[in-house]
Amino acid sequence: MKSIILSILFVTCLIFSCKENKERPVEYIKKNYPEMIFESKIVDMGKVKEGAILSADYKFSNSSKDTLRIKYVNPECSCTSYSLSSKVILPGEKGVINLKLDTKDKAEKNIIHAVVCTNTKTKFYKLTLKAFVE
Repeated sequence: MKSIILSILFVTCLIFSCKENKERPVEYIKKNYPEMIFESKIVDMGKVKEGAILSADYKFSNSSKDTLRIKYVNPECSCTSYSLSSKVILPGEKGVINLKLDTKDKAEKNIIHAVVCTNTKTKFYKLTLKAFVE
Protein backbone atom coordinates (compact mmCIF):
# COMPACT_ATOMS: atom_id res chain seq x y z
CA MET A 1 0.00 0.00 0.00
CA LYS A 2 2.84 2.36 0.90
CA SER A 3 4.55 1.74 -2.44
CA ILE A 4 1.31 2.49 -4.37
CA ILE A 5 0.94 5.84 -2.59
CA LEU A 6 4.58 6.71 -3.24
CA SER A 7 4.18 5.75 -6.92
CA ILE A 8 1.08 7.93 -7.30
CA LEU A 9 2.85 10.81 -5.57
CA PHE A 10 5.89 10.38 -7.81
CA VAL A 11 3.78 10.32 -11.02
CA THR A 12 1.81 13.39 -9.86
CA CYS A 13 5.02 15.32 -9.17
CA LEU A 14 6.39 14.24 -12.54
CA ILE A 15 3.27 15.44 -14.37
CA PHE A 16 3.32 18.86 -12.67
CA SER A 17 7.03 19.30 -13.24
CA CYS A 18 6.52 18.72 -16.98
CA LYS A 19 3.75 21.33 -17.18
CA GLU A 20 4.63 24.03 -19.72
CA ASN A 21 5.93 27.15 -18.06
CA LYS A 22 4.28 30.09 -19.81
CA GLU A 23 6.07 32.72 -17.74
CA ARG A 24 9.03 34.45 -19.31
CA PRO A 25 12.47 33.54 -18.02
CA VAL A 26 14.05 36.17 -15.78
CA GLU A 27 16.61 37.24 -18.41
CA TYR A 28 13.79 38.27 -20.79
CA ILE A 29 11.95 40.48 -18.34
CA LYS A 30 12.44 44.11 -19.31
CA LYS A 31 13.80 46.19 -16.44
CA ASN A 32 12.54 49.72 -16.23
CA TYR A 33 15.13 52.42 -15.69
CA PRO A 34 14.78 56.10 -14.97
CA GLU A 35 15.89 58.48 -17.72
CA MET A 36 18.30 61.36 -17.20
CA ILE A 37 18.02 63.88 -20.02
CA PHE A 38 20.55 66.75 -20.04
CA GLU A 39 19.91 70.07 -21.79
CA SER A 40 23.66 70.03 -22.51
CA LYS A 41 26.61 68.08 -21.15
CA ILE A 42 29.17 70.62 -22.42
CA VAL A 43 29.57 74.21 -21.21
CA ASP A 44 32.11 76.46 -22.94
CA MET A 45 32.91 79.57 -20.89
CA GLY A 46 35.01 81.11 -23.67
CA LYS A 47 37.86 83.46 -22.69
CA VAL A 48 38.23 84.22 -18.98
CA LYS A 49 40.79 85.96 -16.78
CA GLU A 50 43.20 83.88 -14.72
CA GLY A 51 41.99 83.63 -11.11
CA ALA A 52 38.29 83.72 -11.95
CA ILE A 53 35.93 81.20 -10.34
CA LEU A 54 33.79 79.76 -13.12
CA SER A 55 30.33 78.36 -12.43
CA ALA A 56 28.55 76.09 -14.93
CA ASP A 57 25.05 74.62 -14.56
CA TYR A 58 24.13 71.29 -16.15
CA LYS A 59 20.33 71.08 -16.16
CA PHE A 60 18.63 67.73 -16.52
CA SER A 61 15.24 66.10 -16.10
CA ASN A 62 13.85 62.71 -15.19
CA SER A 63 11.52 61.96 -18.10
CA SER A 64 10.53 58.49 -16.89
CA LYS A 65 8.06 56.97 -14.44
CA ASP A 66 10.86 55.78 -12.14
CA THR A 67 12.86 57.63 -9.48
CA LEU A 68 16.29 58.83 -10.61
CA ARG A 69 19.07 58.45 -8.05
CA ILE A 70 22.44 60.14 -8.43
CA LYS A 71 25.03 58.00 -6.70
CA TYR A 72 27.95 60.42 -7.05
CA VAL A 73 29.55 63.23 -9.04
CA ASN A 74 33.31 62.96 -9.48
CA PRO A 75 35.23 65.93 -10.95
CA GLU A 76 38.61 64.90 -12.37
CA CYS A 77 40.52 67.84 -10.90
CA SER A 78 40.87 69.12 -7.33
CA CYS A 79 40.43 72.62 -8.79
CA THR A 80 36.79 71.73 -9.52
CA SER A 81 33.99 71.39 -6.98
CA TYR A 82 30.33 70.57 -7.50
CA SER A 83 26.91 71.01 -5.98
CA LEU A 84 23.77 69.05 -6.70
CA SER A 85 20.16 70.19 -6.40
CA SER A 86 19.15 66.73 -5.09
CA LYS A 87 20.39 63.14 -5.20
CA VAL A 88 16.82 61.91 -5.73
CA ILE A 89 14.80 63.20 -8.69
CA LEU A 90 11.21 62.01 -8.89
CA PRO A 91 9.49 61.29 -12.22
CA GLY A 92 8.89 64.49 -14.18
CA GLU A 93 11.15 66.58 -11.94
CA LYS A 94 14.21 68.59 -12.96
CA GLY A 95 17.60 68.97 -11.35
CA VAL A 96 20.88 70.85 -11.68
CA ILE A 97 24.51 69.86 -11.23
CA ASN A 98 26.77 72.89 -10.77
CA LEU A 99 30.50 72.69 -11.42
CA LYS A 100 32.84 75.41 -10.12
CA LEU A 101 36.31 75.74 -11.60
CA ASP A 102 39.03 77.81 -9.93
CA THR A 103 41.24 79.18 -12.73
CA LYS A 104 44.04 80.27 -10.39
CA ASP A 105 47.39 79.19 -11.91
CA LYS A 106 45.62 77.99 -15.08
CA ALA A 107 46.59 79.11 -18.56
CA GLU A 108 45.28 78.80 -22.10
CA LYS A 109 42.94 75.96 -23.06
CA ASN A 110 41.35 74.08 -20.13
CA ILE A 111 38.94 71.18 -20.46
CA ILE A 112 37.68 69.70 -17.21
CA HIS A 113 35.42 66.64 -16.93
CA ALA A 114 33.19 65.30 -14.18
CA VAL A 115 31.62 61.84 -14.12
CA VAL A 116 28.05 61.41 -12.88
CA CYS A 117 27.01 57.93 -11.71
CA THR A 118 23.27 57.15 -11.66
CA ASN A 119 20.77 54.29 -11.56
CA THR A 120 19.84 54.79 -15.22
CA LYS A 121 20.50 52.24 -17.96
CA THR A 122 23.49 54.39 -18.98
CA LYS A 123 25.32 54.25 -15.64
CA PHE A 124 27.81 57.07 -16.26
CA TYR A 125 27.56 60.51 -17.85
CA LYS A 126 30.50 62.81 -18.64
CA LEU A 127 30.10 66.55 -18.08
CA THR A 128 32.59 68.88 -19.75
CA LEU A 129 33.60 72.41 -18.78
CA LYS A 130 35.76 74.35 -21.24
CA ALA A 131 37.52 77.67 -20.80
CA PHE A 132 40.40 79.58 -22.34
CA VAL A 133 42.30 81.29 -19.50
CA GLU A 134 44.13 84.52 -20.40
